[in-house]
Amino acid sequence: MGKRWLERNMRNRIIIILLVVIIGIGLYYTMNKLTGRDNIDREFDLLKIDDVSIPEEEFQWFLQDEKAGTASYFYQKYGVEYTDQFWEAAYGDEVPIEVAKLRALERLLKVKIEQALAVDYRLLKGSSTADVAAAMEAAEKSSYGAANLEPFQEYMLFHQRLVLDVKQQYKMKAKAISEQELMEFYTENKEQLFTLPDDLLVKQISWISNEPDEERPIVQQLVEELQNGITVEQVLPKYQQLNALQIQEKQFGANESKDENSSSMEVMLKDEAYRLGLNEISDWIPVGNRNYVLICMKRNEGHVIDFSEVSLLIEDVLLEEQYEQFIKEGTKRANVSIKETGWNSLEMH
Repeated sequence: MGKRWLERNMRNRIIIILLVVIIGIGLYYTMNKLTGRDNIDREFDLLKIDDVSIPEEEFQWFLQDEKAGTASYFYQKYGVEYTDQFWEAAYGDEVPIEVAKLRALERLLKVKIEQALAVDYRLLKGSSTADVAAAMEAAEKSSYGAANLEPFQEYMLFHQRLVLDVKQQYKMKAKAISEQELMEFYTENKEQLFTLPDDLLVKQISWISNEPDEERPIVQQLVEELQNGITVEQVLPKYQQLNALQIQEKQFGANESKDENSSSMEVMLKDEAYRLGLNEISDWIPVGNRNYVLICMKRNEGHVIDFSEVSLLIEDVLLEEQYEQFIKEGTKRANVSIKETGWNSLEMH
C-alpha cells in the first residue's frame, strides 16, 4: 500500500508540475501579446519605423512605383537603356535596385510620419498597415474617389485625403504667425507673387496656310483693317481666300478665362501676346497646320495686390511650410530598423 501511495503521490506531483508549466507558458504568451512583444520576428518581417512594423507587401507598393522614375534617372545620368540585367548592374557607384529601394523607403517614411500624426490627432486608430486598411474599409470610397483603383492607388488617394485633414488640424493647433512675419514675407515676395499681370485685349487671327508668300500681303491688309477699327463681322467675308480663317478676341490678365487658356498651345500664344506692346503685331506663329498672328489692341498695367487682401493667404503658406518642416524633422528623428535578409532579397517586378 505504501508503494502504491508513493506512486500515486508522485503522479499527482508530476500532473501539478505540468499544469504549472502549461499555465506559466500561457501567461508568458498572454503578457507578450498584451505588451506587443509576441513573436517579434514574425511581425517585423521587413521594416520597422519607430514602433510600427511594415510588412513586405506594403513596402513593395512603394518600391514598384519607383520603377519608371529610377529607370529615367539612370537613363538621364548614365545613358543606360533598360534591359533584363538593368536592376542588378552597377553604373558608376550606383545600382538601380538599391537606388529604387532607398527612394521607396524615403517616400514610405514620410507617409508613416504623417499617419502617426493622424493618430495623434485621433484621425486614425493606428498607423500600422492593418489600421490603415481598416480605416479605408470604414470610409466610403466615393468620399475620396477610390472606386475601381489598384490597391496602391487607393492607398495613396486615401492617404492624400487624410493628409488634408492632418494639415487642417496642424494649422488649427499651431502658434499664430505674427503680423511682422506676414509683412516680411509680403515685402520680400510681392513683386514675384502678388503682382497682377497686365490686362491685355488681343485679336488672334489664325488660318491654314497653303501659300505663305502669296498670303503675306493679304494678312497684312487684314491686320491693318482690324487695327483701324473694322469689326470682325465686317472683315471675315472679305478674306475667305485664307483657308479656315478665324478671328478671336482674347482677354489676358485678371479677367481672362482660365479654362479657355489652359492648353499648352494657348499658354504658348499667351506668352507671345505678353511680349507685345500696345498696337504691336506678332510674327507668324506656326502651330500644327495653322498660322497665328496676334494684335495687341489694349494693354493696361498690372498692380501689386494690397497686403490686407493677401495676409490670410500668406499665413496659410507659412503654416504649410511649417508643416512640411515638421514632417521632415520627424523623418530624421524616426528610428528605422531593416531586416537585412528580407531587404537584400527585394526585387523589381
